Amino acid sequence: MLFTAGLFTGVANGIEKNLPEKVEIALGDIITSGKIDTKDIASDKNIQIIYDFIVSAASDGNLWKMKPRRKANGAMLIKSYEIPFEKVLGINLDAELPDAAFFYGVLRYSKKINVSPECKKFFTKTSKRLSTNEVLESSYLSTESITPNIQSGAYYTYTNTRTVTRANINGTEMQISISDMIGSSTFSMRGISVGPIKDGVFYYSQKPGMNMPGVTWIKSQMYISSTITVYLEMPDKKTAVAMFSWQSAGWKGMNIIKSYHIYTVLEDTFKTFGNVFGNNKINSKRARDIVRKVKKMNSKEKNALYEKYCNYVKEWCYKKPAGLNRFKKSTIAKIFNEKSLTNMKQDYIDILIVQEAIRTLIGEPTWSAKSPLKIVGNDSASGQN
Repeated sequence: MLFTAGLFTGVANGIEKNLPEKVEIALGDIITSGKIDTKDIASDKNIQIIYDFIVSAASDGNLWKMKPRRKANGAMLIKSYEIPFEKVLGINLDAELPDAAFFYGVLRYSKKINVSPECKKFFTKTSKRLSTNEVLESSYLSTESITPNIQSGAYYTYTNTRTVTRANINGTEMQISISDMIGSSTFSMRGISVGPIKDGVFYYSQKPGMNMPGVTWIKSQMYISSTITVYLEMPDKKTAVAMFSWQSAGWKGMNIIKSYHIYTVLEDTFKTFGNVFGNNKINSKRARDIVRKVKKMNSKEKNALYEKYCNYVKEWCYKKPAGLNRFKKSTIAKIFNEKSLTNMKQDYIDILIVQEAIRTLIGEPTWSAKSPLKIVGNDSASGQN
């Protein structure tokens, strides 16, 4: 998964440290070919080095700065959660569940494409425990659109290659996902957060450029995005999550992404992961029920829900700023136009409804708060897979 929404953000909280050299070397060996050599993963020294590092640093709370790769700067975060590994697998490896449904703070839209029958079998087989030292791997393409960056307002769309490796190494379960953007992204479009930033609700104007004063005309672009995400089974029903991310974005070939820009997005991603995956009301079955129900909704039902989102956006658009700025147009008012709402792609409307249903399920509805969504019935509460 690509997390580039942190363009132009400030320094994240935490102590920045350089990634140990042996871990840098191990990462380099792993991503040279873009995928992991599954034949020797159980005895691969590089996997063991990364495993040992994640286990030792999962509770430190450090910000790890990595060496640039392909002229893209890198950063890494690790965190341990009191979430059963089986639950993480059940959601991550469900072919029906899009990443954007859960990571609504950083992803606007996501979809798996070119998923072969063999890949579908991989998802089914690997969402449960493997035999000791069993290793399985599969690849597919995915399209993603990120949410607007809070400072610049820029958002992009791109295509990734994704290689997922599932392994049981000497009894320890692991999932490794390597994602690499194909070519460059689309040029930046302008969007903005609507309502409290923590809610992860955004407006997408479909206007090119950025929101930053004096440079609204600049059409920025993402050039490189490579991410390695590791989910590792820990003792006491915990799961460690490590994300290694290299990003390059800017304009006219100039990269303006620094390591501290990446940290901010990774921290938002980790926070959302904990809130959603760690909530007892969320499991793969309930999430699957939501996605399926939205797909089966008729146009009238979808439009009624989408109208609530549109009204929420308009309410914030026409809301007067407080204090001395009450006569000054807000950023959303400057870029808002009715046409952008009317022309929203149906796929984006669908995922917008799914995201709100997930938020409602964990007790944090936003634009639907006055009339909570009833997408999942009470009979969906059972089951963790």
